Amino acid sequence: MSVFCASAKTTAIRVKITKVLMFTNTSIKIADYLENKGVVNSESKEIHLFGINQGLILMLNITTIFVIGVFINALMPLIIFTVAFMPLRSFAGGFHAGTPLKCYILSTATALIVGLLLPVISIHPDVLMAFIVILGCVIMKLAPIGTTNKPLDAVETTVYKKRTRIIFIIEIILAGIFVLFNIPLIALCVFIAFIIVVILLMIEKANNSKLLQ
Repeated sequence: MSVFCASAKTTAIRVKITKVLMFTNTSIKIADYLENKGVVNSESKEIHLFGINQGLILMLNITTIFVIGVFINALMPLIIFTVAFMPLRSFAGGFHAGTPLKCYILSTATALIVGLLLPVISIHPDVLMAFIVILGCVIMKLAPIGTTNKPLDAVETTVYKKRTRIIFIIEIILAGIFVLFNIPLIALCVFIAFIIVVILLMIEKANNSKLLQ
């Protein structure tokens, strides 16, 4: 009996943590306040609730990255990496953690590992650019990939692929320009961002293949 009680207690704790990380109660309170003030109406409340929720989650992630960057003395590399990674990740898709708690833990661990690796990685600029182009081609071949929780229809697939291509081209051009000016950090951040995006795409592609079997 105690085992089941412990399991139930653990589940309850996870639910509470998930609600905190998802800012569920906070988002509802803000949406209710805006509705009471007449800023939003009842018909559009759900849309605003979703936007508020996503905004708060984004703030949490940015704050976490900032804290990690300051703590390990790698704030600028992490900021550059995040700027390179987030837009591409948003449209390329790929693997997503099953719960907000897992997502936050994985995101935090990734930021920590990237922040520790970036200052010590050294790759010849020509080799670095070659890797970036190769990884970019892999991304363009695989992306976008939806998940079981967020499948993509034909229109979304077309739009996301086009936006992924645009982001990919912009980042490669910027990386090349900064390499020419002997500032390889930008290219290195793009390189790491591309690696992670490719890994996430390949994992989700494998998951989708298993579902079709």
